[in-house]
Amino acid sequence: MSYVVRHKSTGRYLEGRDQWTSHLEHALQFNSGLKLVSYIERGNVHESQDSLEVLTLPLGPQSA
Repeated sequence: MSYVVRHKSTGRYLEGRDQWTSHLEHALQFNSGLKLVSYIERGNVHESQDSLEVLTLPLGPQSA
């Protein structure tokens, strides 16, 4: 499985450092929760953690 981040109020998916997309296929996919948390903690997302949700997807070819 892989993980993606979605903004609760906009419904957009994290595409890159402070970049959001409405297309799930363009979203960053993480192959572990630890990598996702590390990415966010390094300051790549400047949104409050309360405004984000993590979705799980079947493992795809775009995993980061």
